[in-house]
Amino acid sequence: MPLAVVVWDFSMVPFIDATGVTALAELKDDIRRQLGLRVQIRVIGMTKGVRHRFARAGWKLVDADGLQDDAADVVYPSLERAIWDERDRDSLKGVTTEKA
Repeated sequence: MPLAVVVWDFSMVPFIDATGVTALAELKDDIRRQLGLRVQIRVIGMTKGVRHRFARAGWKLVDADGLQDDAADVVYPSLERAIWDERDRDSLKGVTTEKA
């Protein structure tokens, strides 16, 4: 099964400047160039200030519980939701979970 989702955890990132946003945009482009355009970038732990910096740079972000935009990356409230998004049930065929 090819890589389908990349989760970026911003919970320890209180601030980001334009250079940081640009570097992440280049990383996102590299990921999609190497692994395909279907790879999703999912974000967790993003503060309002950091999210504002991404918006100022023209980066499209939407909330997981809001309206979806195929051109936008999705911000999730937790790592669990980012990994196991209910909308992706069909894409998780063949993935198993560990039982307690």
